[in-house]
Amino acid sequence: MKRRRLALFVLAGVFVLNGCADTGSSPGKASLAKNRLTFSEQAKHKEAWPDAQLRQAFTKYWEAALEGRFEECYQREADYVRQLVIQKKYGQFMEFTMDPKKVTAFEVGQPQAVSPYLYKIPLKAAVPTPTPGLPSPTRMDYWVKTDSGWYHAIKASLLFPELGVASALTGQSGSTPEGKEVGKTD
Repeated sequence: MKRRRLALFVLAGVFVLNGCADTGSSPGKASLAKNRLTFSEQAKHKEAWPDAQLRQAFTKYWEAALEGRFEECYQREADYVRQLVIQKKYGQFMEFTMDPKKVTAFEVGQPQAVSPYLYKIPLKAAVPTPTPGLPSPTRMDYWVKTDSGWYHAIKASLLFPELGVASALTGQSGSTPEGKEVGKTD
């Protein structure tokens, strides 16, 4: 019984660290989402972003997530994510991970280039009842550029093992591909 509780606790922590959205939506949440997504001093500068489109795509994705519009978030995922993860599973993940009782806001760090077509953006979660002495949960948010714009990307994890199929096919487990700009036909 103790093992089961420990496993559930660890799994809940993983969900919070990898979360993306808030449950429910209401007309008043639009302004709340903007207040829940704050940019660090470095991320506020236009020069911190490779182009205005990444900042706009990033902001639209996270505002939709914080407002509970998970279908919109799913459409902003990279093609490979939508091909490998069914929308229902994605929506359930989003509902669970970003409950306002778990995460109340995100602080956005300065974007970091992995390649010209792949960026990672640090996020620090604000939790409603922080544990004294423990740092706020953080995660890296990934974005990939295609010929049709910037899209959110998810790495393979315990929650989305199906995303590990691509690395298994290339024989490069654990590596982060630098990528190239891809077209709709790729």
